[in-house]
Amino acid sequence: MNDRAIRGITSNKQIRFFAVNSTNTCKKASESHFLSVTSTIFLGRMISAAIMMGMDLKDYNSSLTVKIKSEGPLGGATVVSRNNGEIKGYVDNPEFEQSAESSLYGLKIGSAVGSGLLTIIKDLNLEQPFSGQIELQTGEIGDDLAYYYMKSEQIPSAVGLGILVNPDASIRTSGGFIVQLLPFASEETITQLEENINKMPNVSDLMDMGKTIEQILSDFILKGFEFKITDELEPSFKCDCSKDKFRNGVKLLGIEDLQDAIDKEGYLQAHCHFCNSKYTYNREELEDMIQELNKEK
Repeated sequence: MNDRAIRGITSNKQIRFFAVNSTNTCKKASESHFLSVTSTIFLGRMISAAIMMGMDLKDYNSSLTVKIKSEGPLGGATVVSRNNGEIKGYVDNPEFEQSAESSLYGLKIGSAVGSGLLTIIKDLNLEQPFSGQIELQTGEIGDDLAYYYMKSEQIPSAVGLGILVNPDASIRTSGGFIVQLLPFASEETITQLEENINKMPNVSDLMDMGKTIEQILSDFILKGFEFKITDELEPSFKCDCSKDKFRNGVKLLGIEDLQDAIDKEGYLQAHCHFCNSKYTYNREELEDMIQELNKEK
C-alpha cells in the first residue's frame, strides 16, 4: 500500500485536519541512514509531522524545515518537506540506542532528545524566510509541535505522531494527524474534539490493526463530525542532491584544499547528510575545478 497524506475541513468549518500514513517513506529514510530503533522513532515522527505541515506550502519551490537541536544523546534532527510530499532528513546521532523497554514498549524518546530548541522555517521565496522557535517541552515531538502552534502561531492544535518499530529497527507502521481549531469554534465542538482525542488509541496501533487514515479520522479523531477531504498526495523520501550540485560546494574549498586532496588521496568525496548519498570526484575532475578557479581570479 502506498503512503498517503490528506487534509480537509469539517462541515461546520470549525476544525481543519491533516493525516498521514508515512510507513514506506519512513522505511526508506531509516534504511538510507542505517538508523537505530530510537533514531528511527525520532526521525519518523518528524517526517510524519513535516509531510503534513508541508501541505500548507503554496508551491513546489517553497520548503518547510523542521529542526530540533537538543542536548540529549540523539543531538537533534533536521527534516525538509515540499508541498508535493517529497521529504528528506537526517538524525545527528543515527546510531544511538536507548534501553529496549523505553524504545520499544513505552515509545518514549524524550530523555534521548533532552532539552533544546524546535525551529520551524518556511521558505516561501520571499526576501526573508519565516522562522519560529520554541524550547522543547517533552522531546516527544507531537507535544512540542502542539505547543509551537499555540505559542508561535496562536492556533490551538492537537498533534498525534505514532510509529511502531520492530527490534531490528524495521518499521511496521508510521503516521500521524494534526487537528486545528478554526476561529469562532464553538464550545460544543471543542469539548467533543477533546473527548475524541483523549479516548483514542495510538495512531500507529490503529494503523497496525488495518485502519486507514480516513477510518481513524471518522471513527476516532473526528467522531461525531462530518468532514470532507480537500487535498491528498503520496509522500516519498526523496533528496534533490546530485553530483553536479555538490560540485559547486566542493569548488568553495578553494585551490589549495583541492590540490591537497589530489596530492594526498587522488580524489575527494562529498557526503549528503539528508539522504546519505556519496559523490566521488576523481583527480581529473578536481583538476578541472582548479583550472576553473584560476580563470575566475
